[in-house]
Amino acid sequence: MRRSVGSRIGATSALSLLLAAGALATVPGTVQASGSSVGTASDVDLPRPARGASAVRLLGDQVDEAAALNGMTGPELDELLTTDRTAWLDLAGRVFFKENGFSAPATGPVEAVAPLDQTFALHSKADSARTIFLDFDGGTASGTSWHATNASVPTTQPGWDPSGNGAAFDDLEKAKIQAVWAAVAEDYAPFDVDVTTQDPGPSAIHRSSPADTTYGSHVLITPSTGAQSAICRGGCGGVAYLRAFGQTQAPGGDGYGYYQPAWVFPQSLSNSSKAIAEAASHEVGHNLGLDHDGSSTGNPDYDAGHGAWAPIMGVGYYKAISQWSKGDYNGANEHQDDVAIITSVVGLRTDEAPPTIVGAPALPGSTAYIAARADVDTYALGTCSGPVTVDAEPLAAATNLDIGLSLLDATGQVVASADPPSAQVSDTTASGMDASLSRTLASGQYYVAVDGVGNGTWTTGYDDYGSLGAYTLSRTGSCDGVAPVTWTPTPTPTPTPTTPPATTPTTPTVPTTPPGSTSSSPPAPATLRVKAPATARAGSRPRVVVTVDRGSVAATGTVVVTAGKKSWTLALSSGTAKVRLPRVKAGRLRISVRYSGDATTLPATSTWVIKVKR
Repeated sequence: MRRSVGSRIGATSALSLLLAAGALATVPGTVQASGSSVGTASDVDLPRPARGASAVRLLGDQVDEAAALNGMTGPELDELLTTDRTAWLDLAGRVFFKENGFSAPATGPVEAVAPLDQTFALHSKADSARTIFLDFDGGTASGTSWHATNASVPTTQPGWDPSGNGAAFDDLEKAKIQAVWAAVAEDYAPFDVDVTTQDPGPSAIHRSSPADTTYGSHVLITPSTGAQSAICRGGCGGVAYLRAFGQTQAPGGDGYGYYQPAWVFPQSLSNSSKAIAEAASHEVGHNLGLDHDGSSTGNPDYDAGHGAWAPIMGVGYYKAISQWSKGDYNGANEHQDDVAIITSVVGLRTDEAPPTIVGAPALPGSTAYIAARADVDTYALGTCSGPVTVDAEPLAAATNLDIGLSLLDATGQVVASADPPSAQVSDTTASGMDASLSRTLASGQYYVAVDGVGNGTWTTGYDDYGSLGAYTLSRTGSCDGVAPVTWTPTPTPTPTPTTPPATTPTTPTVPTTPPGSTSSSPPAPATLRVKAPATARAGSRPRVVVTVDRGSVAATGTVVVTAGKKSWTLALSSGTAKVRLPRVKAGRLRISVRYSGDATTLPATSTWVIKVKR
C-alpha cells in the first residue's frame, strides 16, 4: 500500500538484505493441500459474527458446509469454536482469529539492520514467488470480507506513527520498522517466502486461480482505531483469517484478496517492535493454517512459554526465544506440526551445504540457514595447522536459531564441539545462541558443521525442533580455506497449495532425508482416519476406530489414542486399530490420535469430538 499523504517510501530500489540467497532442500517433497477453490460465495449465512457455543448454535445444520469452507470436519470446527475463545465465524462461515490484547513490554533501543534509506525496500528472499508484505505506511483497504462482516470498517488506514509526529518517518521509526522486519524474516527464514517492506502490488498477494503460483499475505500494521473498534469491538492486538495464504479467492476492493489483510494494531502492543513482530508472524501463521498453541494448565488460547522460550502461535512478547512448535512443551493443548504445515504451503529454502564432509564446500561468504530439524551444514576449512578459531553467529537479535558447532577431522570424526547454554537477558535478547571453537591443530584437513540445537529439557528449556534460522560463519588462523570438491544442492519442489480438504486433515511430518543419502525414496505422507460417533449417551462406551494408510497400502506401527485424561497405545493390524472407551460422562469429549510413523510412512495426527448427552 501507499500512503496518500505524501510518500513515506524511503527508496525504490529493492534491497535484498537476503539474510542469504542459499536455501535448504533436506525435504525431497512437500505435503500439498487439495480441494476446490475458495471465493466470496458461501452456502453459509449467519446473522452476525459469532464465536463459541453461540457460533455453533447459529450454524445449526450448516456446520458441515462451514467446516468444508475452512478445511475441517464438522467435529473439528465444533471443537475449535468451543475450545478457542479467540476463534470467530464471519457472516459466511469463515474462521478468523481475534487476538486478545496483551500488555506488551516496551522495546528497548533498536538498531537498524540496513541503511535507513532502504527501510521500505527490505527483502529476505527476493527471488521467491511467495510473499509476506509488512505494510507500515497506511493506505486503502476496501471491499474485503472484513468490510462485508463489519460495515463500519474504514477504507482508509493510517500508517504506523510511534513517534507521534505525523506522516514522515523519522530515523527512530525507520529503525523500529527494520527491527520488526528482521524478526519476522527470521521466523520465516527456513521457508521459500520473501518477507518484505516493499509493496509488491496486489498480484504478488492475491491468488486468482489454482494455476497462479504467485501469492502471499498482506499484513497491515496500522493504529486504525476505526478498524480495531469495528472488527474487535474493543482493544485487540490483531486479527487474521485461517488458511487465507495460497487460497484462490476474489480480489477484494484493493486487489490484494478478499480475505486480506491480516491486521496488526500496534497501539495495543505498546508500539513495541518486538511485540509487533511477534503479532505479525502469528497472524501470518493463521493465514498459513496454524491454530493457537495454548496450555492445558494455564491460558488455553495462548501459552506464554517458560524460561527463555515461547511458541510463536502462543504469545512470545515476554520471551527472547520464540520458535515454531509441534506441541511438545509441557501442558501443550495443540500438536500441529507448524513447520510441516508452513512447508506444505510455501516450501523450504534450498540447502547450501551437505550434512557430512563428503562434498563440503568452503565457508559461505554470506548468510546461510538451518532450515529443517535434520539440517546440518558442513563446510571445509581446508588444510589447517596451528591455532584456529571458528565463530558461528545467529542474528544479533530476534534469533530463532540456537547454534551447535562441531570441528571435524579428515575422517569426519568430531575433534571439538561448542554449544553454550542459552538464557534470557531481556525480552528481546538471549545469550548463548552463538558458538565458537578455538583449537591448536596438527596439520591436516578439517571441517566445521553447524546444527540447530535445543537447551536442556522441556521443564525449563526446549528441543531442536524450532531451532531454525540464519547464521554467519567466520574463521581466523592458519587454514587455506580450500574445499576438496564442490557440492551441488538439490532444489526443493515447489508446493501448490489450494483450499484445504473437507475431510479429516492429518498433520504429516516433513521428510528429512538429507541430500546425498542412500535412502531410495522418502517416506510418504500418511492418511489418518478416525471413525467414532459424533454424539453418545452418558454411560455408554463409544468405540473409536483408527485407520492409517499411505495411498492404497496399509501402514504399520502404533497409534496413541487419548480421550480426556486416558491414553491407549495400539498396534496397527492391516492399518487399523480399535479401542472401546470407558463409560463416558455428559459433556464434550475430545479424542486425539497420533500415529508414530514407520520406515515408509510419516507420522500424523487427528482429532475428534464426541458430544455426550445426558
